[in-house]
Amino acid sequence: LNPDDPLEGGYVYVVNSERYAGEGGGVYGLYFDKDGNVADYKALLKGTSKNCGGGITPWNTWVSCEEYDDGQCWQVDPV
Repeated sequence: LNPDDPLEGGYVYVVNSERYAGEGGGVYGLYFDKDGNVADYKALLKGTSKNCGGGITPWNTWVSCEEYDDGQCWQVDPV
């Protein structure tokens, strides 16, 4: 996986889960090879709740924010 050249190394689709911690909340990654075939799927962040806002950073990590009082923002590296 090469974030700078996805056509040669594949790519990852990162998504937040708005579930509670005990129900699968967190961040998940769906990995594709360079031809677009699904290569892997894995949890990148577990034990968090109601992960709503999120997005990619300039350094190719993902920030995920919990949407509730005292919720936190988490940075994960999908690579």
